[in-house]
Amino acid sequence: MLTSYRPPDHPWHRGLWFSWKYINKVNYWEENRETAEAGGKTGWSVPRLETRPDFSARLTLDLTYQPAKGTVVLSEHRVISISAPDRTGAYSLDWTMTFRAADGDLELDRTPPVDSQGRNVSGGYAGLGLRASGDFRDVKVVTVDGPARYDNYRFRGKSPALDFSGKIGNQTAGVAFLDDSANLNAPSPWYVLNNAPVYFINPAVLTWQPERLRAGEMLTLHYRVWVHPGRWTPERLRLASGQSRILNDPKN
Repeated sequence: MLTSYRPPDHPWHRGLWFSWKYINKVNYWEENRETAEAGGKTGWSVPRLETRPDFSARLTLDLTYQPAKGTVVLSEHRVISISAPDRTGAYSLDWTMTFRAADGDLELDRTPPVDSQGRNVSGGYAGLGLRASGDFRDVKVVTVDGPARYDNYRFRGKSPALDFSGKIGNQTAGVAFLDDSANLNAPSPWYVLNNAPVYFINPAVLTWQPERLRAGEMLTLHYRVWVHPGRWTPERLRLASGQSRILNDPKN
């Protein structure tokens, strides 16, 4: 397994998943450890799954976000298109998420990435996230510009693409994230926690500032995620990133 699902240290981490942190100051990310419920509620429709003979697939669903006591403040239409595996076994997942503010203005926010003394702390994350398996060893993280550089085990650089890889069992494998140039705050700011056995990767769209949506306003995010054998180099990332500009294309 490449991912960790509901690990004891962060049971709200769900392998590869999407979650806002705060919507109008309500926490949709962290759950109460006793009740397994967050302050914000995420509802969803029955997913619609289309499969094909080449093992590609398309998953479509609609979601809503609302405080525990209140009405829907944000809706989302999500499409995840999964490619057929290539000759090496690598495959991609295209995540396209279109959000629409409901009848009132809203704010999407996160915990600030630094504290009042300017120290790099555990904030700045929200959005698409990967909690990689704690069984990974010899972990390497690279962007199109080269190896990630850490402060307090954290990387917060900007890049259109990032690859996480390591050895798991007797194999080497990785996951590459490609940001779309049309995304908010592109090229993506990143939040990477590389502190074995905790590995967390997030194209952290809200790292440096919150985002406000007016009533009825829409926001679309698109990411391509590659699951692959071996390690990707910065050159391979640059090549893949140049091929990923397919924002919100209904044919993909």
